[in-house]
Amino acid sequence: MNWKQSLDLFSLRCQAQNLSARTRQLYRDELRLFTKWANPTFPLDVTPLVIRCYLNECRERGLSSYTVHRRFRILRTLFRFLHRECVITENPIKNIEPPRIVKKQARAFTVEEIKAIIKQIHQETDLGSRDYALILLLADTGLRLSEALSIPITSLNLGKGLVRVMGKGGKEREVAFGIAVRRALVNWLARRGDIASKQLFVNRFGVQLHSWQAEHRIRGYVKAAGIPTYHMNAHALRHFFAVEYLRNGGDIMTLQKQLGHTTLDMVRVYVAMSTTDLSRVHATAGPLDRIDLPGFRRVMFR
Repeated sequence: MNWKQSLDLFSLRCQAQNLSARTRQLYRDELRLFTKWANPTFPLDVTPLVIRCYLNECRERGLSSYTVHRRFRILRTLFRFLHRECVITENPIKNIEPPRIVKKQARAFTVEEIKAIIKQIHQETDLGSRDYALILLLADTGLRLSEALSIPITSLNLGKGLVRVMGKGGKEREVAFGIAVRRALVNWLARRGDIASKQLFVNRFGVQLHSWQAEHRIRGYVKAAGIPTYHMNAHALRHFFAVEYLRNGGDIMTLQKQLGHTTLDMVRVYVAMSTTDLSRVHATAGPLDRIDLPGFRRVMFR
């Protein structure tokens, strides 16, 4: 079996596993890049040295550790499958250690930055009304951009302030949103009118809004607000929601459910981000300063 046939077989495996269209497209795109670089004729042409050189070149090109690690995982999935199917007798990636991920502190928008961004949106226009509703929805729910853009109108319950979304791995969940988002959605739906598309967010041609289009619009508002655009994108709105949710008294289990995380790992990151103002929080929530302790004399610190 040659390399192309092997990739075709792997593609069938991904379909049989009912992976999402987005995941299958990611696999195709990444494997296409590897094929262009390595140009193998047969799977056996890909040796451990070839894989290590490929990963090293990805690092030297300045790709993030997350991207390099993702490419490693996709190659590992491919070759594990080919080995199980006896297409290859030896798995070339079996003894290669996963590239180390350099974890950086996630950056969330502040309340003042959110206000500044919203001021840049011309809500009286059709596109402005759409962008306003989308940004408010992301900031008030913590939805991933892909989740928000795939919402059909029939999933909205404006009366209860709920929406059903399809998350990663085809897992459906119900997400709550507030009054401000309801009003923004009602205004957008009125401007949207009777468009054939069943999707909530559409472009000027009535077709579902693409993620790159929405990301471009959001970055434009961020830049217009005078906020450095490095790492400040739609996902930073998700970070904003999580941090403010915890600061305002939300619990981590409900947050995990709202965000659609299967584990608490990422929620712990948000907990760390939300406790940067520990002194202020303790000043209002600390227990002993509210008790008239015996023999305790209050002292004013300057």
